[in-house]
Amino acid sequence: MLSRNASAAPATFPLAPPLPPPRVVQPLPPPPAAPYNKYNHAVAAPVLGVQIRSVTAANYEAELDAIGSLLARYPFVAIDTEYPGTVHRPPPGRSEAQLAPPERYALLKANVDELPAVQLGLKLCDDSDGGRPLEVAWEVTFSDFDARRDRHAPESVAFLRSRGVDFDQSRARGVASAAFAAKLAAVQSSTLRGELT
Repeated sequence: MLSRNASAAPATFPLAPPLPPPRVVQPLPPPPAAPYNKYNHAVAAPVLGVQIRSVTAANYEAELDAIGSLLARYPFVAIDTEYPGTVHRPPPGRSEAQLAPPERYALLKANVDELPAVQLGLKLCDDSDGGRPLEVAWEVTFSDFDARRDRHAPESVAFLRSRGVDFDQSRARGVASAAFAAKLAAVQSSTLRGELT
């Protein structure tokens, strides 16, 4: 039990030796200003050698044209999506692991069909041995999701917020998923001669 008398320290704990004087550390220089691409949009700083390009309503057409020009050389596409959680669950008394593959697919499809995507990540790779990646990835922010009207898992939305997703900014500046899908389909059909993987 701790004593209310803060000056009385237990005899069993010796005092720590005095701390050495602080070292003088030179401050780091400020980071360079964000570079701008040919569309006059700021380009995000590289992460582990990969430049992340932010895609919104203001630049999605230009960024998709840029992606389209690269698809012939980089036909392998890695995709990552963020959704506002899971609203459809397995039947009572069963876990997702107990579902047969067709049931698991139906559950996943029900969630994806009902919930709008929040973000989409795209990364292109070439077809060399090991799939050499392009040093650019795209992070698409969609405007479709509104937590005030759309079904979602509150804990998932809170998690995305804790990771920097600003849903108000997404609604204001994000691209509508239907417009993005239409432009992506047009770019793919006009620029790609082979198949994507």
